[in-house]
Amino acid sequence: MWRIGGNLSMMTDCCVAFTYLHPRFLHEPPQRGERDEFPDCPEGVGIISTKFFLPVLCFSEQRSGARKAINRVSLWQGEEIMGNTMITLKINNTTTILMVKFFGEDAATECVQSVLGMGARRVVFLDTPATTHLVSAISALTTDGVEVVVRDHHDVPAPRSQRDEEIRAAAQAVRELLGERATISHRATHPACSTLLQVGEFAGEGTVIVADPDADGLTAAMKAVGVTYEGLDEDAAVLDGPRSEQVAGRLSPLALLLVKGLATVPAYDQARPQVSEGAKATLFEQFAKAASGDEAALKGLTDKVTAYEAGVAEAERLAATATEPLPGVVMVDVVGSPAYDLTTLAARLEARPGCRVTVVRKDTGPIAGFEKKAGRPGIQYSLAVPKARQEEVNLQSLLPQGFTSSPASGIISNTSFLLHVSETVWAEKIFWGLSVWCLNW
Repeated sequence: MWRIGGNLSMMTDCCVAFTYLHPRFLHEPPQRGERDEFPDCPEGVGIISTKFFLPVLCFSEQRSGARKAINRVSLWQGEEIMGNTMITLKINNTTTILMVKFFGEDAATECVQSVLGMGARRVVFLDTPATTHLVSAISALTTDGVEVVVRDHHDVPAPRSQRDEEIRAAAQAVRELLGERATISHRATHPACSTLLQVGEFAGEGTVIVADPDADGLTAAMKAVGVTYEGLDEDAAVLDGPRSEQVAGRLSPLALLLVKGLATVPAYDQARPQVSEGAKATLFEQFAKAASGDEAALKGLTDKVTAYEAGVAEAERLAATATEPLPGVVMVDVVGSPAYDLTTLAARLEARPGCRVTVVRKDTGPIAGFEKKAGRPGIQYSLAVPKARQEEVNLQSLLPQGFTSSPASGIISNTSFLLHVSETVWAEKIFWGLSVWCLNW
């Protein structure tokens, strides 16, 4: 979990915010159990340990019964716990936003502990697909007396695979736990999670929002806390769709800057997740502030365009190297390549005549990171189905019945048109499954 704070204010007696970055931690996080305090830190901050957050840098703390409020803080790429990655944002002055993927029970446990550690009275889950892990988190929070609300659009009204059935069952379990406080729709009706929300509906002290760490989750969280702009819902729908459609003409100029900024975020590295996640957190905060009219934040987004243009050029070069290992399967190997713009690459691959599935072989991403940490080469295959083919091609049908979606299993997939797998799963399952499909294409 990487805790990142910006413009935070006090919520509980024990801790809310990072207020100072000691030089010692510019390149490495603090070690668990440290309780040092540094004379050159501002009064009232240091490294402390609480029940739920193991070592955390420079929390505001209560001393002698006097609460110290913090109004301005520095951004810090914090600590990693349990191998999960969590981004913490504060895009207004009252509501904390946690952005996390529920890949496993560890993620659910850490999310629950974080929320309880903040003293939250209400938790709102936005754009978080229903899974057994989410059900566990909700159950734990409600048992502890926390009010829980869910707004999501990942339900599957007509399941086509066991995975779809699992999502459907988990969504129903959430409804049974929460009743009318659970609104779980599907993409056909609500193409963006933000369309399930009213502006400012969940702003306020004591509320924590838990959202998917992508552009759709970000826009939903923004709208929930009252940060919006004209066209946000329309942008969110495009941002949650195929990469190849995230272009000028489909997006507002502001959302296009977000897409270009995401293309400049360093690739995820399991060994140093703070680099990628810290850059993403900064970008998300800039976007939210720019949406509120902050000129400095808008300039920060605009400054990323130069790096984006270099990424576009690299994507064009990579696209020219693509091959077709099977009829209708367009594949490109980007292992070791400089940073590239994924939207441009996806558009070029999908434009190939007869393309039904695109495959990017790479050495970045959650699965690649897990493989590297386990001492293996660290390769990830990312598959996508062009929008025009999504009704006829279901990538999840290539997977074993009852598969687990997590980096450890070598499989990540929550929709039928996106799939990420390890090299082993690719070789043993996916390639041969595609080979059989090709006989009928």
